[in-house]
Amino acid sequence: MIDSLALIPIRAGTKKPVLPSWNLEENCVINHIDYCNLTGHDVAIAHAYCKPPTCCLDIDNVRASLPFLKALGFDPETAETTTYRSGRPNSVKLLFLLDEPLETHQEMAFGSVIHELRCSNANGTTAADVIPPSLHPSGTVYAYDNDLDLTAIKPLPRVLLQYWRERIADKKTAKQATTLTSKSRYVMDSPREVALIRGKLDYISPDCDRETWLKVVFSILAHDINDSIVIAEEWSCASSKFNRRDFDAAVSSYRPNGGIGIGTLHYYAVQGGYLG
Repeated sequence: MIDSLALIPIRAGTKKPVLPSWNLEENCVINHIDYCNLTGHDVAIAHAYCKPPTCCLDIDNVRASLPFLKALGFDPETAETTTYRSGRPNSVKLLFLLDEPLETHQEMAFGSVIHELRCSNANGTTAADVIPPSLHPSGTVYAYDNDLDLTAIKPLPRVLLQYWRERIADKKTAKQATTLTSKSRYVMDSPREVALIRGKLDYISPDCDRETWLKVVFSILAHDINDSIVIAEEWSCASSKFNRRDFDAAVSSYRPNGGIGIGTLHYYAVQGGYLG
């Protein structure tokens, strides 16, 4: 259960905080004696500063998100925790408790965000969500489902916690890979080896099926050179099917000695007519 809430005054009928630097703990209303500062305003919950921290599963597209979440083993429609709606169709918010703040994660599909898990920001400040009975900018009123208010918030289910932590780890790995690639460009690779890899890639279409594409990317990464990610990206970008998020996820998931070696690139190049 919640020991103390951290709340933020919001200008009525908007999503604009009353105070600048609203996402700093010192600008939140935490003590009951200060709740008078919320009078006349709408209210948002500052997740990272609650004790224990709270989070929001903010589903922006229920139709797209529901199959995804159910595949993880979580059904928002049967969750027994604080749930509320803004009045906008195809959206819902669920509040949960955390042991510690986690960085906000957005899940994308069809070119837009289908849901978010929100708690803190990358810089350590809090994320926030407007709560009932505030007024949505569209004119609708935020309202709890089944009268489950802030006293009914339950711990985040294990499957969602694991999924969230994995996504944070993936993002961190991808960032580290990008940083290492950037730094490594100051060290020269063997021009002959780079030319050999690029020459083989000329015989492999980046429009190949996904399984082949993934094996080729992993085989490029298996070469012990600094610019392997750059080469893999340049080759992949030549396809009309190129997707930046998919490419970054593939790079993040690569593991040395995972069964794909440098010979795989040669194999597919030969299949395409390479005679070297």
